[in-house]
Amino acid sequence: MNRVPFCRTPTNYKNPLNGAGGAALAGGILGGVDGGFSKFAPKTGYAKDVMRIGIDGAVGGGISEMNGGSFWQGAVIASSISAARITYNIITETTTGVRAEPSLRTSDGSAGQKDLEHGQVSWGFGSLRNDMGETEALGENPSFLKKCITGERSPVMRALSVILPGGDPMAEMHDPAMTRVNSRMFGGRGGLLFETISKGTIPPAYGITAAGALHEPAALATVMAHREDK
Repeated sequence: MNRVPFCRTPTNYKNPLNGAGGAALAGGILGGVDGGFSKFAPKTGYAKDVMRIGIDGAVGGGISEMNGGSFWQGAVIASSISAARITYNIITETTTGVRAEPSLRTSDGSAGQKDLEHGQVSWGFGSLRNDMGETEALGENPSFLKKCITGERSPVMRALSVILPGGDPMAEMHDPAMTRVNSRMFGGRGGLLFETISKGTIPPAYGITAAGALHEPAALATVMAHREDK
């Protein structure tokens, strides 16, 4: 049922706040919340993150209700997106010292040799150079598999970084985190268990990156507002 009856049209009885109209309005609301929270919220600590998840959930629920949907469904979606974004923030800040933002951008496919032995674990957040794939230590002679398929400079990983939205930002979070795990839990030696952990955490890392990237006001607004009346 349309919950905004004064917005009905005589031709299709659909709420014009759905689709593009709702996304535009919701984007404005979310943009205002984003700016206001950044200005008035505590500057540090996890309390800020918990507050932000709650506020985003409430705003998402309100937008969903405004568009004829369920408040609680909207709140769960919005708070989940917010939690994914904050998880990305915390992991990158903990492992690199930079509280980076998730993104669905792709790289330009360029790559070079990264030297893990000297602590160079990323080209830098937002760089268009490829971070996907296994890294090479300085002077390493990579195997055929690493050189052609799994390595950062391999044609496969360079191509994947160009076509997979969010793949490169995922690697910017995942790889430094796994470098720290290797150093602290395995003494930097790697091994089968470490490789299992490293490869097994790629799918959830991508999920966190992709979901967190929807926190961008315009993207989240589209998710929350794109609904047909029932």
